[in-house]
Amino acid sequence: MKIHKEEVEVSGKTLKWLKHLLSYEEMTEEDFENEDIRWDDTVFSESVKFDDGKWADLKVCSGQNNLWAEMVLFSDEGEVGCTEPSFDGLEGEWTVVDDDDEYTVVVKKKEG
Repeated sequence: MKIHKEEVEVSGKTLKWLKHLLSYEEMTEEDFENEDIRWDDTVFSESVKFDDGKWADLKVCSGQNNLWAEMVLFSDEGEVGCTEPSFDGLEGEWTVVDDDDEYTVVVKKKEG
């Protein structure tokens, strides 16, 4: 198994905001308006490229009553796999396994 690992830094302010959005168990239409986000949208996305040409998108997405975070792994042929949705925030390790290779993105708070 080959392990591919990359890091991405996100501002503390953004991580805090995303954690706040993910903390809603159920959002009302008013919550969406107050938070200035839309239904069925990508609220945050950051792409990371791996050494073998595959890449991952770290995303926070909205549905019609909540938000979730996930990592989606891609190759030139399209989507390879994704993590289970998370509601705990974006910071930390995200891993997808494809053909016995492990792809991990570590999301860290940007210093400074």
